[in-house]
Amino acid sequence: MKKIIVLIGLLSVFVLSFSFGLTVVPIFTTIETEEEENLFYSVTPIFEFDTVKIGVGFEAYQSEIGGTFYYGKPRYENTEDSTNLINAFNINLVEFDFNNFGFRYGYMPRYSFGMGTVMYRYTKPMTKAVDIRLGSYDTAYISGHIPFEIYKLSPFEIGNQSKFSFLEGALNISGIDLSVMVGTNQLYSEWKNDLVANIGIYKDLGGLFAGVESGYIFTSPAATSVDFDAESGFLMGAGGGFNSEYFSFRALPVIYISPHAVLSYVDEDYEYIGQTTNVSKHEQLLSKTESSLGGLYDLVFEYTDLIALNARYSYDMTFDFSSISNQELFGDLRINSPFSEYPFELYGYYRRNLDSLDFVEVFEDLFDEETEFEYEFSYFFMPGMKISYIEYYDQDDDIFKNKIHLGGSFNF
Repeated sequence: MKKIIVLIGLLSVFVLSFSFGLTVVPIFTTIETEEEENLFYSVTPIFEFDTVKIGVGFEAYQSEIGGTFYYGKPRYENTEDSTNLINAFNINLVEFDFNNFGFRYGYMPRYSFGMGTVMYRYTKPMTKAVDIRLGSYDTAYISGHIPFEIYKLSPFEIGNQSKFSFLEGALNISGIDLSVMVGTNQLYSEWKNDLVANIGIYKDLGGLFAGVESGYIFTSPAATSVDFDAESGFLMGAGGGFNSEYFSFRALPVIYISPHAVLSYVDEDYEYIGQTTNVSKHEQLLSKTESSLGGLYDLVFEYTDLIALNARYSYDMTFDFSSISNQELFGDLRINSPFSEYPFELYGYYRRNLDSLDFVEVFEDLFDEETEFEYEFSYFFMPGMKISYIEYYDQDDDIFKNKIHLGGSFNF
């Protein structure tokens, strides 16, 4: 009976939303908890009122196809699977966007600050947070990011699935942009306490820009059972770039990196310390006992909504220029169909850590144990719903694997 209720609920929300002309955001994916993987189904109609958006989703999950359905999202720490139909309804988006005030509760996008010397592409998928802004992006503003999520409506439960919070502020005076970010995970961390800060000052030169950026990182054990010493470090660099209609290029070719500091400490792996194949930034920070130079380069190409390309390269280097380490290559490419009658999408992603400067090695052996690679070809058979062929590189088995995925493409 419950399976029938879930099916009717999902279809009813989907059909009624389309009949009223609402934007519908479907999510069909796999969510991994500490205990198991679950198949997650969600349909969220978005109600839009000028500068206000509200999305209430109908959600259910099961551990396997044909298994028992539970309402809401897969259980979190200290929560139980729910059979209460009320918990099938969850708030997935609340957004207010005015000129001098902004508020957003919903799934986390990716966050970067400045050129990414301290925070670059930070996120945790399928995790919600609150973002608040006071002031205007054009002149001056201050904003805050707080991990927060409503787990259940009955009984009412709230909490957080990510750890990192931050404050950010910016001021524009006579073409000079001053920005500051301070972040920490100390409100929620059980293993390590981090405090980071970042400041950037850039001058607009009419299509070009130049400036300086500096950062500070401090980490210490969050419990007596954690075995590492508290360490701190800083980095500072100078550079600039240019912005045009289709291209943008940014670079910090000269960066000083002190002992116990690393580039892009808060990245997309930040919330998964100990759960990834790559050596974590925290391990790099603890083991780095000498100062060094560094650099980063970032290129973006966008053409309308058809093509979006992003490429980034960063590294550490000794003062005598004899050795380069901690290199990171990153790139992603998204191509959308130019034909409305053939709504396909191609997406590719490549990320790799390098120990040496030998780029010939990269082209001779594109994949190793520290490589993440995936490409996806998708066809949208209805708005928000797609069927995808996905091929990806398995780091552990050193082979390519593929799968067919039926799901939704969502962007709250």
